[in-house]
Amino acid sequence: MVQVKRAFIKPGSKLTGRNWQIKFHYLKPHYPPACTLTIDLMEAVLVCDSQTVWSRWQEQLLTVDRRWSSILREALSQSTGFMSQRCNAGMGENFINSRSLHYQLDYLASLLIKFLRLDGSHSTASISVKLLISVVVNVVAALELWLPGHEVVYQYNTSLVASTVFPEHALSQWNMSGKLVVQGGEDLAMGQLQDLKVTTYTGPTIHDAPVVGTPLPEQANQLLQPFIIHYYEGQVVGLSVKAGEEEWSINMKRGLVSLLQLDLSHLQSSTFISNESSQYGHCSVQYSVQSHSNGTVAVQKFVDIPSCVDFPVQKFSNVQKMSCSSGAPMATLSSGSMRAYVLEPSGPGGHLLIHSIQADGVIHLQHPNSYFLQSWVGLYMMWHHEVEVPLPMKGEDERVELVHQMPGADVSQGHSPPSQQDLLTTATEILGELADSLEWWQLETNLDKLHEEHIVHALHFLSLLEQASLQKLYLELEVGTSYRHETLRNLFLELLPLVGSRDSMLLVRDLVMRGAVKNDTAIRLLSSLPFNVHQPSEELLMDLEVVLLQIPEDRLEHPAALLSFATLVHNVCSSRCMPETVDKYVGSKDYAHQMLYLSALTNFELQQVVQLLMPLIRGDDSRYLRHTRVLTLWATMGCSTLQPDQVYHLYWPLLTNCSEDLEVRVISLTMLMLGQPSVTHLYNLMLFMQHERSTHLRHFWYTTLHSLAHSQHPCYTHTREVAKQLVQFAVQPEVGYWTSGNYVLDYADPDNGFSSQANLIMVSSPRTGLPTVFNLDIGSHTMGYIYNQFSVFIRLEGLGEVIRQQLMQARSFSVTQLVTLLQQLKVPTKLSEPVHVELLVKVQSKVMLVHYANESTLNALFKVLNSVQLLANGGIHLNAQKIFVPFQVKEMQVTDLGTNALLQMSAGGLVSVRANFSTSPMLSSGLELRSSLSYQMSLSQYDPVLNMWHGVQQSLDMHVNTAFNLQTSFSATHERVRLTIQHTPAKEMGLVRHMRTVVFVKGAAAATKLKSHCVTCPVQASVTRNAPYPLLNCYNNSKMGIYKMAYLPTLLYGSESWTVFTEHESMITGAGMRYLRKCSGGTRRDRIRNSHIRGILNQEPVTKMVGRRELRLFGHLISMDSNRKPGQIWGKQLKVCWEEEGQGQKRKSICGS
Repeated sequence: MVQVKRAFIKPGSKLTGRNWQIKFHYLKPHYPPACTLTIDLMEAVLVCDSQTVWSRWQEQLLTVDRRWSSILREALSQSTGFMSQRCNAGMGENFINSRSLHYQLDYLASLLIKFLRLDGSHSTASISVKLLISVVVNVVAALELWLPGHEVVYQYNTSLVASTVFPEHALSQWNMSGKLVVQGGEDLAMGQLQDLKVTTYTGPTIHDAPVVGTPLPEQANQLLQPFIIHYYEGQVVGLSVKAGEEEWSINMKRGLVSLLQLDLSHLQSSTFISNESSQYGHCSVQYSVQSHSNGTVAVQKFVDIPSCVDFPVQKFSNVQKMSCSSGAPMATLSSGSMRAYVLEPSGPGGHLLIHSIQADGVIHLQHPNSYFLQSWVGLYMMWHHEVEVPLPMKGEDERVELVHQMPGADVSQGHSPPSQQDLLTTATEILGELADSLEWWQLETNLDKLHEEHIVHALHFLSLLEQASLQKLYLELEVGTSYRHETLRNLFLELLPLVGSRDSMLLVRDLVMRGAVKNDTAIRLLSSLPFNVHQPSEELLMDLEVVLLQIPEDRLEHPAALLSFATLVHNVCSSRCMPETVDKYVGSKDYAHQMLYLSALTNFELQQVVQLLMPLIRGDDSRYLRHTRVLTLWATMGCSTLQPDQVYHLYWPLLTNCSEDLEVRVISLTMLMLGQPSVTHLYNLMLFMQHERSTHLRHFWYTTLHSLAHSQHPCYTHTREVAKQLVQFAVQPEVGYWTSGNYVLDYADPDNGFSSQANLIMVSSPRTGLPTVFNLDIGSHTMGYIYNQFSVFIRLEGLGEVIRQQLMQARSFSVTQLVTLLQQLKVPTKLSEPVHVELLVKVQSKVMLVHYANESTLNALFKVLNSVQLLANGGIHLNAQKIFVPFQVKEMQVTDLGTNALLQMSAGGLVSVRANFSTSPMLSSGLELRSSLSYQMSLSQYDPVLNMWHGVQQSLDMHVNTAFNLQTSFSATHERVRLTIQHTPAKEMGLVRHMRTVVFVKGAAAATKLKSHCVTCPVQASVTRNAPYPLLNCYNNSKMGIYKMAYLPTLLYGSESWTVFTEHESMITGAGMRYLRKCSGGTRRDRIRNSHIRGILNQEPVTKMVGRRELRLFGHLISMDSNRKPGQIWGKQLKVCWEEEGQGQKRKSICGS
C-alpha cells in the first residue's frame, strides 16, 4: 500500500522546490508507516523501521519493470544492506529530463545496482539521492492502471444497431445499461457487471414510440459473474472467468476487457503506435495523447483491423473470389474501431484514473449497399473508493484466451440448443410447406408469403441435424408412395448436397456406396457436394476417401466421384497435396483416364500445377498423344493469374515456334494476353503478329485485341488500356466463315457493382477448315465474387463421315438436300480424319463432367439412341423438382461488444416440372411449370442476452406459374405439324416480382420479447421512402380533425346533385388522397397504394362518400311531404308550363295540377 502526501510528480516533469513526504504502508493505511521518504530540493532520505521492511521495499522496486527483474534480483542477492550515499545533482536532472521511459528505467536500474551492491548492515537505513526515489515511486504508480485496494464504479451503457440509410433511415437495435465495478490488485483487477437492463426497438430512426427496459433474463445471468483481468503495464495479458461459463458470456467479457487497457509505458508521447492483444487478436493500435492544463489526459485509440493477427472471422462461400487484383474489391465487409479515454488525477498521489471511455465500432458493406452495423459502448465513472467488500468469485476460475471465439453449428454458443427431435420436426414442417407451395396455383400477392425463405430455413435446420437424424428423415420419405411423398423426397435429395455439414456429407457417402439412390441422383449428389463444405478438414477428406477408392471404374458414378474428390482436396489443402496422389493422376496410359485425371488435377488448383505438367506442356515427354498435351494446356489456363511470372517464359517459345500445332499456339497466345502481361510483352506480341503467316492465328489475335479493348471486366483493366492503343495498328485479315477467333462479350453496372461476361474461343483445323474446338465460358461478378460460372469445352474431330453414314441410313433423308446445304454453308470438303470427341463441363472453375468418345463408342451411342422408345404406349408421368443455389456467401465477424455480426448473401431458386405424356390418338402433354427465384442479402448482429438477431435485409423474389396442355399432330400427307396450346383451366398463369428492404428481429419468441420492450414495434418493418408509419398517429391529432371537419365538407359540398362520370372519379379520388398523403408524410413517388394509406388511417374512398350522398338525395325526395313543390315534381303532381315573356321569349314555370 502506497500513500502519497502533498503532490504527485509524473515521469518527465521537473520537481518543484517544495518539501514533501511519501509514507509506505505494508499492512493497512491506519497502521504506523514502515518506511518514510522525505524529499527536499537537493536530496531524498528514506528511513525504514527494520531490515525486514527494507527487504520488502526492495522487492517492491522489482515491479517497476519486468525487463530489469533479473538485473535487480542479481543486485539484491549480492547485497546485505546499504549505506548512505550522496550523488551529484546532475544525475537526477538527466534522469528527469529524459523523454524515453525505457531510458529512465535503464538509468534507474544502473543506479539501483550501484547502491545495492554496497556492503553494510543497518536496522535503520537512509538513502540520500537527488530526486531518485521520487521517480521510482512515480514510475511504479504510473504503470498501474488500477490502484490496488481501490474500487471504481462506472455507469455502463451499450447500443448495437443494424441500420440502413436507403431508401430511408431505419434500424433494428438493442441496448443494455447498468453498472461496472472494478477492484484493483497487484497486476490484476476484478470486474463485475451489475443491475443490467435491456431494451430493443425496430422501426424508423426518428420515432416517438415508448421503449421500456426490462431486467436481464434469467438465462443470461452468467453475464453477471465476476471476472479477473491480468495486466502488464496497463495492457491486458489474460482473462479468467468462472469455470464452465458459456462461450457467449465469455465473448462479451472479452469485448469489455479489450476496452479496459492502455499502453501506460508510452503515454508521455503525443502520438505513437503500440501492439495490443484483444478480442480482435494481436493488432496495431494508433494512439493520440493530449494533456490538458487541469491535469486531465485525453487518449484516442484507433484499432487497425487489417493488421490484426489471428483476427476472428468465419467465411464460407460456394463461389470463388476473383483471383485478379486489378479493380476487384479486397474485402466484402469493412470494419473499424475507435476508443476515446479521459484520464483524471485522483486518489493517492494524483494517480491517473480512467474517468470515461467511449468506444465506437462500425461494420459496413461495400458500395453500393447502404447497410451497416454500429456498436457503441460508454463507461462513465460514478465514484471510487477503497474496497470494502471484495467481489466474490464463486467456484473455480479458469484462464481463457483473449481472442474472440467464433461459434460452430450452434450460433447461440450455449443458449439451450434445441434437441434433435425438435430440429427434425421443424425441418419436416419446412419441407412440407415447401411441397405444399407447389400445389397452390394462384399467383401469390401476399408480400410476406412471397418473400418466405423456405430454402434458406430448410438448409439451416438440416445443417444442425446429426447423421442419424438425417438418415431417419430420409427413411421416412423413402417409404412413402404418395404424390406428396415423391415431391418431399425430391426436395430432400436436392437440399442434401447443399447443406454442407459433415453429417450430411457422410449421409451422401453412405447413400452412394449402398446404391440407395439411382445413378443420375448419385452423380448429382457427388457433383454438388464439394462446393458447399462449411468446415473442410483432413478428417473429412479421410472419411470421404472411400468414395474415390471403392467405386469401380466401370460405374457411372466413378468420374463424378473422382472430380468431386479432387475439388474437395482443393478446399482442404489448396496449397499442397500428397506427391503420390499427383503422380497417380498423370500415370494412366488410357486416354479416357488421362483426360479424367488431368481434369481432376485442374480441380486441385495447386500452385505447382505448371511445374508438374511443364514437361508435358513443352512437348518433352513423347509418351503421350497430341490430344493429351493439348488438354494439359487447356487445363493450365486457370493458372495464368496465379503464376504470372512463369507464363511468359513457358508459353512464349510455344507461340514463336511455327511448327507447333495451331491449337497449342492459340492457347499460348491466350495465356500471354490474359496472364496480366506487362506493356513490353504486349508490344512484343504486336510486333511478332505483324509477321505471322497463319491466317487463323492472326485472326485470333485480331479478335482478342478488339475484345479486350472494349471489355469492362475488372481483371482486364490494365490490359484494356494497352489494347486500345494496339488495336489501331491491327489489320483485320481476310478470312472465311470458320476461322479461329476469340470473342468476349461483357456488361458492367458500376452503380450496383455487377458485371457479366461471356467468352467464346473457337479453334479451326487448318487441314479441314472446320471448327474443331469450342470453349464457352459464362460468368457473373459481384462484390469480388464469381458466381453463375459455367464453362463448356467441346472437341469435335472426324464427325463428318460418321454423321453422313447415320444420315444415309434414314430413308426420308435426301442426299441432294444435304449437298445443297453444304454448298450454301461453304463447308470445305477434305479427307476424313479419326473420330475424336471430348466434352468437359465446368462449374465454378471446377470440372464436373468429362466424356470421351471415339468411332466405336460413338456408333454404339447411335445404336442405343435408335433403339430407345422415348414415349411408352401407356404414357409417361413426370414429377421433378430442382433446387439450385449458385451463389451463397456467409461471413461472420466480431463487434466491439463481443457479439457476432453476420453477413449472408444468397441467390437461388426452385423449379418444379410436372407433366403427363400420352401418344394416343396424338402426342399430347399436360405441362405444369412453377419456378421461384430469390435473392437475399442481410447484415445482422446477434443479441445473446435475449437470444435474437437484429438486422437489415434486402430481398428480390420472383414467382412464375405456367400451366398448359400441348397437343402435337403430324400429317404425312400434307407434310405439316400442328401444335395446339391451351391454358389449363382453374390454374392461374403469370409472373409476380417484388423487391423490398426490411429491418427485422428474428429468433425464438421474437415477437413476444419485442412487445415487452416496444408495444408498437413490428418484428419486421418495411423500409420505404417517406414511409407513412412514422406519422400514422396523425389519426388522433389535429390534422385528421381538420380533414373531417373542414376539408371533406368543403370538398363534398353539393355532391348530392352531382352527375359523376368515369373521368371525374379519378379527380375526386386525387383530391381526397392529396391531403391523406401529406398527413402520412408521403408523396405519390413513394408508390404506396391508396388503399394501404386509407386502411391505416381508417378512411373510406371519397367516391364512395359521393355515391352515398346521391342516394341520400333520392331518399330525401321520396320521403318529402306532397304539399312541397320538389316533392310534387318528384311525384309528378305538378306540371311544367311555358310562360310568355316580353319580345316573344318563353320561360319555364310550375303550373298547378
